[in-house]
Amino acid sequence: MSIDITTETESIVRDAINSGHFRSVDELIAYGVQAWREKQHVGGEPAALVNEGDAMIKIDGLWVHHGRAEPGTDWSGIVNDVREERIADILKEFR
Repeated sequence: MSIDITTETESIVRDAINSGHFRSVDELIAYGVQAWREKQHVGGEPAALVNEGDAMIKIDGLWVHHGRAEPGTDWSGIVNDVREERIADILKEFR
């Protein structure tokens, strides 16, 4: 079988193998397929969209976006906002 992947994905795969996380491409793909299968059957039931066309699915009690971000989404800002929220939550525990 031949699989086409982007150069970015190829770099990620090479790094995962070179770092020792996986011994081969086959092992990495098998791990990924197993993880995908497990996510498809959460709690013994297939994960499904709440309503057909919904952009969110519920996995292990968490809502996960199942779609595409709007063009121009400020990912850096989103990551920073989430980071700040988490830091604030952690600091609350120490007060």
